[in-house]
Amino acid sequence: MQRSLDNIERQFPFISISRLFIAYMPDAESLRAYLTNNLYVSVSVLDLNDVFDFSRVPAVGALNNQVRFFLTLGASLRHEERTL
Repeated sequence: MQRSLDNIERQFPFISISRLFIAYMPDAESLRAYLTNNLYVSVSVLDLNDVFDFSRVPAVGALNNQVRFFLTLGASLRHEERTL
């Protein structure tokens, strides 16, 4: 992870990384603690409830279900222009 962050800083000096989010998973807190102790950026566990409104489908917003829908929800945020 440190090498990846260093590489990004070298390749894209105009991008400043100040925070790293990791997806929720059963051992997310121990991974967050490990990365916090070994990286220079702040590390947080991402709770998708902070990004999406799951009030109509609360089961999707449950932390243990977020990992199941993580890629699908991310893909739903994509916006592509169609050319004719």
